[in-house]
Amino acid sequence: MKNMHVPLPDHVHQALMAHAKAMGESATSLARGAIEQLVRELEHERIRAEMRAFAEEYAGTAWDLDPELEEAGLEVLRRTP
Repeated sequence: MKNMHVPLPDHVHQALMAHAKAMGESATSLARGAIEQLVRELEHERIRAEMRAFAEEYAGTAWDLDPELEEAGLEVLRRTP
């Protein structure tokens, strides 16, 4: 595990310490959890952006939809009452 020094404004540090004490956790643990959550969210957004760009680039092309898959989906819809 790597260490990182993160200077915080006084009010953020005080709030972090108060929340950690109230929750019975270390401030380091709370900060680590918040950073891990942010990194996950940023990674998910990066993936969503890549998927969006792919969809926009290939919309209307042969990559857009597999004709066999499209036909299979239509068959299911035709059978649905």
